[in-house]
Amino acid sequence: MQYFIVAYGKGWGYHGSENRGNAQFALLPLLEQQQHAASPQPAAAAAVPASTPRRLIDSTSRLWDVRLENVTIPAQETTYLCRDFEVPNPETKVHITEWKVILENPRHVHHMVIYACSQPPASPRQLYSCLSMDPACVTFYVLWAPGADHLMVPAEAGIALGGDSGINWVALQIHYTNPRKQEGLVDNSGFQMTVTTALRQYDMGILTLGSLDFLIPPGEPSYTSQPNLCPSTCTGRLQRPVTLLQAGFHMHTLGRTMRTQWFRDGQELPPLAARRAFDFNFQGATFIDASRNVFLPGDELVTTCTWNATSRNTTTRVGESTFDEMCFNFVTYYPHEPSLDMCTSVNSVSTVLGGPPMAFCSSLAQIRQWEVALRSRNLSVMQATFTSLMSTGALVGSVQRNSTPYTPICSTAVASPPPTGPAVASPPPPSPVVASPPPPSPVLASPPPPEVKEPPPLSPSPLSRPNPPSPKLLKSPPAPPKQKSPPPKPRSPPKPRSPPRPPSPRRQSPSRRH
Repeated sequence: MQYFIVAYGKGWGYHGSENRGNAQFALLPLLEQQQHAASPQPAAAAAVPASTPRRLIDSTSRLWDVRLENVTIPAQETTYLCRDFEVPNPETKVHITEWKVILENPRHVHHMVIYACSQPPASPRQLYSCLSMDPACVTFYVLWAPGADHLMVPAEAGIALGGDSGINWVALQIHYTNPRKQEGLVDNSGFQMTVTTALRQYDMGILTLGSLDFLIPPGEPSYTSQPNLCPSTCTGRLQRPVTLLQAGFHMHTLGRTMRTQWFRDGQELPPLAARRAFDFNFQGATFIDASRNVFLPGDELVTTCTWNATSRNTTTRVGESTFDEMCFNFVTYYPHEPSLDMCTSVNSVSTVLGGPPMAFCSSLAQIRQWEVALRSRNLSVMQATFTSLMSTGALVGSVQRNSTPYTPICSTAVASPPPTGPAVASPPPPSPVVASPPPPSPVLASPPPPEVKEPPPLSPSPLSRPNPPSPKLLKSPPAPPKQKSPPPKPRSPPKPRSPPRPPSPRRQSPSRRH
C-alpha cells in the first residue's frame, strides 16, 4: 500500500484546510508474482492459522500476520475490537524486525495497537469488545495511526517475543470510527510482521509521554495544555543510557501543534521532536536526529499540545472516542526498560488529595488503578490507592528542576570576499593571460606582442594589472616579417589599441595609383 496526498486549485504553494485530500493505493505486483500467488498452494499451508508464520523468508525469518478476519464494523460512532494471539514458537525468543500495515478500511480505522501481555488470557478469544484492556495486556508493542505504513527497525535491535522476553501472548486492538453509522462494512485490517530467530543485540521498547487530564474550552482557536513533565525522579531509574529512535505524536481531529522538550543538568537541549502543523490524517513517525539521540538517566522531557476548538460548542475532554482528544508521544527506543513504559505527570492526584505535583513512572495498568479509584469518588479508596502506588514506586513527586532555556544558535558568518593582494598570485594559478610560462592556452604559445608586458608576480589588487590585449588582436596580431613590402609612409604608427583588423598592404595599393 502507498499513501498519496493532494492539494489543488490554488497554485503550487498552497497549504490550507480546503481543496486537499489523501488516498491509499495498492500497487500491483509484477506479473510473475501475480502468477505465483494464483498458483495452487499445498493444503497444509492453506490451513495454517493467522497467528503463526505463513511464509518462510529465509532460514531464520518468517512472516506473521496479526489481523482481524471478516469482521463486520458495527454501525456506531466508536467501537474497540480485540483479538488474542499466541506468539509463534513461544518457547523460543524471536525479534520482530519489520512490520507493515494491512489496512482495508482507512476511512473507518482510527488506530491499531498490538499490546504485549504479561500472562496468557484465561480464555483466548477471536473477537471481543475492548474499550478498556485487560490489565495483563497494556504494554504498547506496535502502534499504527493514519499516515504511517511500516517500520523497519535498526540492525542492532528488535521487538522481543517468546522465550525469556516473558511475552507469549499479544492482543490486537482496532479502534473503528463510523460516524455515519454505515452498515455492512467488512474488515480484515491488522499487521504483517517479519520475525527472526537471529536475535539482535538489543530489545526495543516504547516510552509513552503526554497528558492524561485536560479540558479544552469550546471555541478556543489555540488552546495549549499545561506542559507535562516526565521527571528525573522517573528517568533516574534507567540502568544505562538509551538510544531514542523516533517520536510518534498522537492527537485527534482538533490537534494543531505538539512538541517534546529535552532537559539535562539544568540546561534545555534542542527539542526531542516537534510537529508544528499536526494533521490527524498524517501521523507518521518523526525520526530523532541520530547525532543527538542518546538519553541519559536523569534527563527530563516536557510534552505540550495545542488544539483548535473553534468547531466545538461544548468542552472537549480526554477520551477514547475520535471526538474526544488525546495528547501522547510514543517514543521508540532501545534497550528496553520494562519498569518504565509510561512517564507522565497527573494533576488529578494533587487536585484531589493535595500535596505536590505527582507523576506516574510505571505502566498503563497502574494508571488505570488510579482512574478506577478516581471514578469511585470515594476519598478513602483514592487514599488507599495513592498509598499503594507510592509504596511500589509507580507514583513519584514531579517537580521540574530550574533550567537555562534553549536558544537556537544560527550561524552569523558570511561568505568571505575574494582574496586580494598576494593571494592573487598564490596557487591555483591566475588566468592564462597573466600566467607565467608555460602558458596553459595554445593561443598564447607564441611570444606576446611587444606592447603587452607581463605583470609583476605579486600585485596588490586585480585592478592594478595592465589591460590584457584584445582577444581579436591575439588571434591575428600584426606580423611584420610576413609583409612583402612595408606600407608607404603610414599616416600614423600602429598603436596597441588599434582597430581589430590593421590595414593591409593590398587595401592600400589602390591609393598609390590615384
